[in-house]
Amino acid sequence: SGAGAVPGAWPGLASIQDPRRAGSGHVCGGTLVTPAWVLTAARCFLRARNVSTWRVVLGASDLSDPGPEAQVRQVRRLREHRELDVALLELERPVECSDFVQLGCVAEGRPGGLGPCYIAGWGSIAGTAQAPREVLQEAPVRLLEPEFCDSGGEAVASPQVCAEHSRGGTQTCQGDSGGPLVCREPGSEQFWIVGVTSWGRGCVFTPTWHFSDWVLLQL
Repeated sequence: SGAGAVPGAWPGLASIQDPRRAGSGHVCGGTLVTPAWVLTAARCFLRARNVSTWRVVLGASDLSDPGPEAQVRQVRRLREHRELDVALLELERPVECSDFVQLGCVAEGRPGGLGPCYIAGWGSIAGTAQAPREVLQEAPVRLLEPEFCDSGGEAVASPQVCAEHSRGGTQTCQGDSGGPLVCREPGSEQFWIVGVTSWGRGCVFTPTWHFSDWVLLQL
């Protein structure tokens, strides 16, 4: 299972919330890619009636007690990719970067080699349908090709990839669509966003190198 993340360890991670939902209202994860735009999954908005009432929380680890470092913004607009499970949210106004709120770096090409990879979010790290957790969880994972995915019977086709806990057992996707898959560049402290969580028991991701050009065109 996942472990509680140290506050500030994931400064680019966003909680996308619907205020009509109980508790914190957490629906999906996302990643801050500019001070005014958050990258997430399009499936998060399949049943959304009025996205302008939704909010995005950045800089928080515990959604029940975000703390003074957290920044909250309403959503100005939603842009969805026509073919892939990817979306961008424009915030009503830019956030201010700090130790707890920072931009994520999107990998534009398929990396030649990757170091350790990680997932994080407030969803059910164990892959069950239980309610999202209030405290941010993280876990190390390893990447899999589509033919090795355990996706609960749903077909996984290229360009999507999967991940599994590097020690077995952890799967993010329930309640955490839209969150990032990040990997460290070998021999460096640089982390790259290499995927956006889509769906499935086996944690299916849409690789960033299939839509990075689209992201740049929207910003």
